[in-house]
Amino acid sequence: VDELIAVKSAEIAELAASIGVDEEMLFNYWNEIMSEGANIEELERKDAERNAEEERKRKEEEERLRREAQERKKQQQQLEELKRNQDIENMLWPLPKSGRVTSGFGYRNAPTAGASTYHRGIDIGAGDLSGSDRNVVAALAGTVIEASYNKTSGRYIKIDHGNGLVTAYLHADKLYVNVGDYIERGQVIMLAGNTGVSSGPHLHFGIFING
Repeated sequence: VDELIAVKSAEIAELAASIGVDEEMLFNYWNEIMSEGANIEELERKDAERNAEEERKRKEEEERLRREAQERKKQQQQLEELKRNQDIENMLWPLPKSGRVTSGFGYRNAPTAGASTYHRGIDIGAGDLSGSDRNVVAALAGTVIEASYNKTSGRYIKIDHGNGLVTAYLHADKLYVNVGDYIERGQVIMLAGNTGVSSGPHLHFGIFING
């Protein structure tokens, strides 16, 4: 190898001499080439850094847009779920363990002293139920606006579902919610009973629209 280097060096020297180029000029040319090479490497490095930064920003923007789209979708789903849970078309039967209507809506003979002759709701029988089978659930999602007692309704609850819709649940033995509570559709709110003017354990269920 050393011999080959020596031979080639001699050939380069002869070639340089033949074209009038001395070693100093070659050295200067070589330095210029190395300098330009360093400049090119620096430009490539800066270009690579710029590209990497642009790629990072692009990915960050994509992630931001993805999160925003995901949040919008989540909010839309929540709104749709809330609307579904407050829509009268999706109302649940309030006493799941009993489908026995003992008194319908409208004019009637008073079933007991003090009871109305125009019934503003329906009565669902609970006399053959015991324990948790008498649990009453919210027909729709909403906010409790009344949870109290009076001599006619007994223990009762009213829930505001928005858009002028309110449901009422009367004659409970026990109340499980308070005024101001937000109630989910299907959440247990009371135990059907026989308080107030009542001829036996039942749930009086009423619906009010714009009063």
